[in-house]
Amino acid sequence: MTTTVTYDSNYALAIEYSFLFYEAQRSGVLPADNRIPWRGDSSENDGSDVDLDLSGGWHNTGDHIKSGLPMSAATTMLLHGLIFFGDAYQMIGQYDEGLRQIRWPLDYFMKCHQLTDRFYAQVGSNRNDHSYWGRPEEMDEQNIARPSHVLGAGASTSGGADVMGETAAALAAGSILYKTSDPDYSNHLLNNATSLYQLAKSNEETYNTALPDATEFYPSSSWEDEMAHAAAWLALAHQGTTEETTYLTESQNYLKDDSEQYMRALDWDDKRGLVNFLLYHQLQDSRFSGNLETFIGRWLPGNNVTYTPLGLAFYKKWGSNRYAANAAFLSLLAASEGINEQTYRDFAKSQIDYMLGLVDGGRSYVVGFSTTSPKRAHHRAASCPLPENDSICDWEDFNDDVDNSNTLYGALVGGPDENDLYIDVRRDFEKNEVSCDYNAGYTGALAGLLHFGESS
Repeated sequence: MTTTVTYDSNYALAIEYSFLFYEAQRSGVLPADNRIPWRGDSSENDGSDVDLDLSGGWHNTGDHIKSGLPMSAATTMLLHGLIFFGDAYQMIGQYDEGLRQIRWPLDYFMKCHQLTDRFYAQVGSNRNDHSYWGRPEEMDEQNIARPSHVLGAGASTSGGADVMGETAAALAAGSILYKTSDPDYSNHLLNNATSLYQLAKSNEETYNTALPDATEFYPSSSWEDEMAHAAAWLALAHQGTTEETTYLTESQNYLKDDSEQYMRALDWDDKRGLVNFLLYHQLQDSRFSGNLETFIGRWLPGNNVTYTPLGLAFYKKWGSNRYAANAAFLSLLAASEGINEQTYRDFAKSQIDYMLGLVDGGRSYVVGFSTTSPKRAHHRAASCPLPENDSICDWEDFNDDVDNSNTLYGALVGGPDENDLYIDVRRDFEKNEVSCDYNAGYTGALAGLLHFGESS
């Protein structure tokens, strides 16, 4: 649908800051136009243990692991926003910036699949990584091992359709985003997406057994939703061709909707909400709009999800903002298809305004956004002083009750408890950690609000 877009400085500023957060999460050799003065080159030797260049990508959280499943989920969700709410990004002058930021993980994903019979789903060891509090630029000096974890050929067992499927979804969506501005790059992305999707088909299980290091923090509950997501994006990338029908059929075959737990939350582990949106967008079948209404309905006031006194739809204590932001984003995507438009817009606005601190009695949960923003986000690089005069950054900086040395502009912290209780303490990772997947739906929701002309 066509909507007149109105400029809102709060939402626009929050998008601009969010892209700064993603820039601060970059791993690898940074380009000359890097805008984060306290970040430098890091982990340039990733992949050397397997004689490949696996540098690049994002640090998933305030730590330095590069985990493929949450990274690809964040990338795909951002691409949903850039593609379906691109007018909003254009209007505030952030569309080209979005293209610049999203290319960083897309380039990395293609490095991870440069050998067509395998995919490198993680770089780094959780145990090694979590033993270190310091600058990412100094990990090599501290001899922090960063092993490359493979799926497909070379893996101890089969599996990994979840992370391979979601990465294929990201690459296919990227091919749509760049189709006009960079056709050669678009074709390269689509070829990689197709190849990776086929590899995933021969590894149709979760990565839990094949990549046990990932399961401590990112255990996968299923693989079918990611494959459905990949097929839906591949269908859209092949719109108007015979392949479109094939991929649409495969997406529907992978999609499961018979569980009592069906679509309780949209996050890095469960993509069914986004799959239903894509299938409805392409097929206009009421089955999929009905699924969206069932999911979103659970989040509306008076239904399944409880609300904090100040109005946050509270699902889980770890990353409470993330779940509400993702539900808000999906609501706006559904609204863009004409589904319960005003109700869903109102819900999404209430959640994003809560996170920005724009509700009476509230506070901002976005670093650098206002005077009430968090100042001690759980983020190693931000906590470390600049490496001048051989200054050391270690666990003393983690435990020190002082503000972070560097402002991690745009990062959405985990969020409060069910009573709006939030204490700005670096050690409280449940409430104060940041993550690429926390910011993804939130950023898309900001763009969606601008797309609909909402103001704060």
